[in-house]
Amino acid sequence: MTLHKSHVLAWGWLLAACFIAGVADVAKAQSSAEYFLGSMLHEACRGDDLARQGICLGYITGVIDGEQVGAYATLAALAPDLSHQERTELAKSMTSTRCVPSHISHGEFKDVVSEFLQHNPKQLNLPARGLVVEAITIAFPCG
Repeated sequence: MTLHKSHVLAWGWLLAACFIAGVADVAKAQSSAEYFLGSMLHEACRGDDLARQGICLGYITGVIDGEQVGAYATLAALAPDLSHQERTELAKSMTSTRCVPSHISHGEFKDVVSEFLQHNPKQLNLPARGLVVEAITIAFPCG
């Protein structure tokens, strides 16, 4: 049986979802905080195997996409008369505290976040989602 890259990526995403769900349960049991921490993301991003890389990439992509989905959903609820295109553009502007070039790949986002985590070990006890946003904002400032 030959594995194609798309199969490997699909399994990586599935494993990422399972891992995040498992880590959330472990973190919940260990403390009152229910966050996927920077230390957990850092560990996943440093891993060499495809499962850990899938977890890392999946989490980072989810945070980035989740920001705009949240903004879009808020606009849909508060301004139902706006068109899909208007909501999409407004959602982008609501989440644009950075100026990311359109050609940046998911792998490049992973590299930016991994480097940020490596250079900021004192922040690894914070929720990972905020660290992802901070890393990308610092790497791609506007102005």
